[in-house]
Amino acid sequence: MGISSSGIHKRVKKLVDTGMVRKFVAVVDPQVVGKKLKAFMGISTSPGTCGEVIAQLSQRYEVLEIHEVAGEHDLFVKLVTDDTLKLNEILHCTRSTRSRE
Repeated sequence: MGISSSGIHKRVKKLVDTGMVRKFVAVVDPQVVGKKLKAFMGISTSPGTCGEVIAQLSQRYEVLEIHEVAGEHDLFVKLVTDDTLKLNEILHCTRSTRSRE
């Protein structure tokens, strides 16, 4: 590129300082770390329990993203796991705070 590493560092720092870049993240390939199943779940919650379900799901390392949505479901969750048995375990972990799926 023809730019020194210190020059690149200064440019990246400026992007962070101005708010153009808010964070850096590692994108891990699930299959490389042994996770074979990627799933998207729509979850419906009981009134007033959405925050509690989000808190429970946020503690699970398998959960990659949680989105609050309008429509048939209250939450849309993206996760990776070993198999359908583990997926069902994750579903059941929130069952006590959900009344419907």
